[in-house]
Amino acid sequence: MRTLILLAGLSLVGVTHAQEKHQFGTVNSLDVENGTLTVRQMPKLKEKTFNLLNRELPVTHSLGHKLRLEDIRKNDRVAFELSDGEDIVAIRVDTDCEWGLLEEIHQNPPAISVKFGYAVRKYEITPQVVLEIDNVKATLKQFRKGGYLEAHLSPDHTKLVKVKQGKGIVAWNRYCKNRYGSGLLLDIDKSKKTLRIVDVNERYELEDFAYEGWTRVRLLHSTYQLGDGSLEELKPYLRVHYTHESDLNRIPQLSVEVPMINRRVVAKIDREKMLLTLKMDEEGTFAEFPVNADAVVMQSGQKRTLAAIKEKQIASVGLSLDQKRVLLIILP
Repeated sequence: MRTLILLAGLSLVGVTHAQEKHQFGTVNSLDVENGTLTVRQMPKLKEKTFNLLNRELPVTHSLGHKLRLEDIRKNDRVAFELSDGEDIVAIRVDTDCEWGLLEEIHQNPPAISVKFGYAVRKYEITPQVVLEIDNVKATLKQFRKGGYLEAHLSPDHTKLVKVKQGKGIVAWNRYCKNRYGSGLLLDIDKSKKTLRIVDVNERYELEDFAYEGWTRVRLLHSTYQLGDGSLEELKPYLRVHYTHESDLNRIPQLSVEVPMINRRVVAKIDREKMLLTLKMDEEGTFAEFPVNADAVVMQSGQKRTLAAIKEKQIASVGLSLDQKRVLLIILP
């Protein structure tokens, strides 16, 4: 029996008979009593059922610790090895793994930005994070920007546990395709953890997507990145851009267009108290908004500070999702 160590070094480039013994799939069902495992497999996510060699076959987590067959759950992502008789002889659970490109290395404080599909996420590198290159411990300075990367995440997917580069590491997810969409958020069902979105990319399609507690919400306007939002702030009729994983129909990252107040006269700017007052109409209606400390100020495509804002000039303002705070000020 081959060991699970071989699974870690697999490559999907070029297909040989030996490589066909190594399979990947998202679990539909596991029947321990009857000894079968049914998974959805790329590229078309067709269901396929495999026989288990026995109930004592080795099952491990991607970080190496032992599991039991009974620990495997529906929608877990698993890599498994087949015997010559096409029975499963070993399983590795990859549910908390992601594969992508190392976009940026940050030194102070130590962190990395990784592109998973269409989404870029930044993670802190704490002393507890294990760093490896070719399965040998390494330092952050040894990692290669632009190189393929395997990330082992905490169960809530908010922190890194282990990061790997080197031979056998791929940039794509073997379990799914990451697809991009853009549309209008119509409903948030917190009990089912689903988002109902009408996609407006090519044709108007209504679809429900799953989300997790760790699904990241990014705020933006056009190309301006305005920081992180929260799932609790979401409400119907926001314009959203998203990536979703084909095997789970799940959204790991959601970008939300912030509400805009376009072309209003600046009545007052209080830089000390961080307050902006706008003249909302010709009848003399005014609205005062607190300005975030990290608010983005743009003028002629260049970043500015609050010092660039003058009274009686025209400004367009991007607000937080609750429409109470200023996140963006665009000056002519």
